[in-house]
Amino acid sequence: MQQPAAGDRPFNVELALVFDDVPAAFEHAVASGCTPLAEPALKPHGPGQTVGWVRDPFGTLIEIASPIAGSARRRVLALVRTALRGNLCS
Repeated sequence: MQQPAAGDRPFNVELALVFDDVPAAFEHAVASGCTPLAEPALKPHGPGQTVGWVRDPFGTLIEIASPIAGSARRRVLALVRTALRGNLCS
């Protein structure tokens, strides 16, 4: 793996990682060398979902999120299924 130069655009990759304790995972990521982009915050799209963002030393954007529960989870899964049927990768 190659680390991007300081002026390079980041790679076109994003990872979403789910944790029960988002603030602790966020702090661990930053302490381990990730650059903080957005502190963990409660989001309106999911009941009680907390999301924070970091960039790892290789330029990868990482979403650190709590699980989506109940009806919000079902809505998100339906959107993903619809997007996959829409040939996003073609």
